[in-house]
Amino acid sequence: MSDRSRAGWTREDVSRLVELERGQLGHDLHDDLIPLLFVARAAAERLASQDSPQAAELRQLSEWLESAMQCGRRLLGSIQTPQFHSESWHQRVIADVRMLDLGDAQLNWDVDDSADHLPEFLAMPAYRITVEAIRNAVRHGKAKTVSVQARIRDREAADVATDADPHGSILIIDDGVGFDPSAVTGDHYGLQIMRSRAELAGGVLTVQSHPAGPTSVEFRF
Repeated sequence: MSDRSRAGWTREDVSRLVELERGQLGHDLHDDLIPLLFVARAAAERLASQDSPQAAELRQLSEWLESAMQCGRRLLGSIQTPQFHSESWHQRVIADVRMLDLGDAQLNWDVDDSADHLPEFLAMPAYRITVEAIRNAVRHGKAKTVSVQARIRDREAADVATDADPHGSILIIDDGVGFDPSAVTGDHYGLQIMRSRAELAGGVLTVQSHPAGPTSVEFRF
């Protein structure tokens, strides 16, 4: 595709393309990988049921394959593109994090009505970034409390806003163990993906943390 044709793309076009790519990945996961895991697990169970000196190892293999299938199903759920016609981005986040193993972590929500219903090119990164930030806070940060705040400035303020003074923001704060952002290596894909999604929507992602916490992730747009 030429640079000239790409230059005509809108943020909505780019966001839609990203979601189409995720949809194709989800399709391949559903139709190719998960069925293969199912067949392998069934074969391992069948062989384990026979009188074989490797029966214990085969049962262990079956359990690993079952875990891999469950992981694949969770990935499929996270890859699928949500529709924001009947629910807002933060309602979709609430539904999705229920499927995560959050332990006894508590989620607190403070979302203005004006920030609840965003245009799709903003709703999608808002949803994806918030889910990823919550997942990181609980799994890696061992957070016990995660708070999500979403604000849109009033119209008068928004009319005079500049690129350095965005119209709205979504802030995710946790009380986890924290980390040193300067020590994060380039293979920390979660942060990279969140930043890329923010930039595709014309926004910016800011991460602030230090060892012993707290950690804050802010998507400004």
